Amino acid sequence: MRSTLDPLPMVAMTVTAVAISATVPLTAASASPSARAFYRNCLGFATLGPILLVLRPREVMRATRGERGLLRRE
Repeated sequence: MRSTLDPLPMVAMTVTAVAISATVPLTAASASPSARAFYRNCLGFATLGPILLVLRPREVMRATRGERGLLRRE
């Protein structure tokens, strides 16, 4: 019996490995902790932002318009 691999966990593990390995040069290059936090947040958004826009566009539009109750069920 042959098992099939789900591609989503494989992609998630790859993104995690790249994100963790990318923090070392950024930590060495930055002088302040706030700069490190800024770069880590930018990398996280650049990585996960397009996926979020594809999977949940309605929630993104509501958040950009500043609507409240984002966690409430509709």
